[in-house]
Amino acid sequence: MPLLALATEALGGKRVLFEEFGYASSEKGDISEFQTLYRNDGTLQNQYFADDEAGGRYYREVLEKLARCGALGAFGWMFCDYHPSLWNKPPFDTCVHERFFGLTRYDGTVKPSGEAMRAFAERVATGDLPKRDIAPLTLDADAWYQDSRESFALLFREKSGKI
Repeated sequence: MPLLALATEALGGKRVLFEEFGYASSEKGDISEFQTLYRNDGTLQNQYFADDEAGGRYYREVLEKLARCGALGAFGWMFCDYHPSLWNKPPFDTCVHERFFGLTRYDGTVKPSGEAMRAFAERVATGDLPKRDIAPLTLDADAWYQDSRESFALLFREKSGKI
């Protein structure tokens, strides 16, 4: 996520307010596993579902690194898991992973990712944010957009483990 924020900042010339990051958790948040699911188009997809402790770590790391990259803020996807009464309706009947992206479960209990978001918000409120110590990137937009997928893959390999 931080690398995406840096690339977006470099290409757009503005600091980034990061939206829609998150993870698909397992229903109860107790296991991490891959499931093979049918997509809307009938093809199979391997989907990773994380346990809630891993999801909490992910949120803490992403929020910290986005701040260190100079992001304006971040919106997690999403507030609450979908209620089971919706699971047999489109798109949740085939997009099983979309059911469990919430910071809270459908019963209202807060997941570790929600606790991470709350703790980070408290840091924001008290001015206890990490300083930007990851420099902006310089990217050639014309070259980037010749093949943005390959450009990002190259950037990812170059920066992997350094952010």
